[in-house]
Amino acid sequence: MTKEAARYLGIKEVDEITAKYIEEAEKEASVIVPAYISACFTAVKEERGIKLEGTDIVLEGKLAENHFYGCKKIISVIATLGLKSEILLKKVFATNAAKAVVLDAVYTAKIEEFLDKTEQELSEKYGNITGRISCGYGDLDISVQKKLFDVTDGARIGVKINECYMLTPNKSVIALIGVK
Repeated sequence: MTKEAARYLGIKEVDEITAKYIEEAEKEASVIVPAYISACFTAVKEERGIKLEGTDIVLEGKLAENHFYGCKKIISVIATLGLKSEILLKKVFATNAAKAVVLDAVYTAKIEEFLDKTEQELSEKYGNITGRISCGYGDLDISVQKKLFDVTDGARIGVKINECYMLTPNKSVIALIGVK
């Protein structure tokens, strides 16, 4: 995770102090237990885009059209590092901003690693899947995130969404994965 944390920090060469901070952050992050919840929908091609059957969600735009081309189903995944990560990060920010920035990068690496493992689990369950995309990428409207949150029931794993479609805890993600 050290290499990924350095990448999120935007550095190629990790100096001694940063390496120490990353090591400490990884120890702190090791107590965080990520969680996810998912829902699978039949994908129905419509004039406006791809509708998730049984919902009023239509994924519009070129990104969704290209990414989900040939997909019979679409999985909505909500993943989070949980509230404990948020509390710990705020505590560290109050005492040492440099350490907190490193911890934030380690958390980003941790949620991405968790999503990679989640994709692997879903691949074993559903077969041939696409990579993941999220609302706000390309022309996939961020406002769709609220509807996905509701139909996937993100509150069951302690995630909340505000009126600007931002998720809390901060290290939470809503992703879409196609099933070919």
